[in-house]
Amino acid sequence: MSRDHPLNDVNQPGAYFIEFNLRSEKEQFRQLVGSDKRTVWQQALPAEMKLLKEERQQAESALRKQGVNIDEAYRDPPGF
Repeated sequence: MSRDHPLNDVNQPGAYFIEFNLRSEKEQFRQLVGSDKRTVWQQALPAEMKLLKEERQQAESALRKQGVNIDEAYRDPPGF
């Protein structure tokens, strides 16, 4: 959200602007595999999801060693 720059005094009337960026689920997954694999994103997605899961597990392990409590009850949605 942003405020109209000429009217920055919050005690005075002004206009606020809200910006939304909408993406389909398909586009969100396409972005995960990167621009070099966009044409074959559906084939590349499982390998990319596996890498992301491994990265998350490594990050969580490092945080555990630092004494950070990790919520173990969370489960990935089916298929991930």
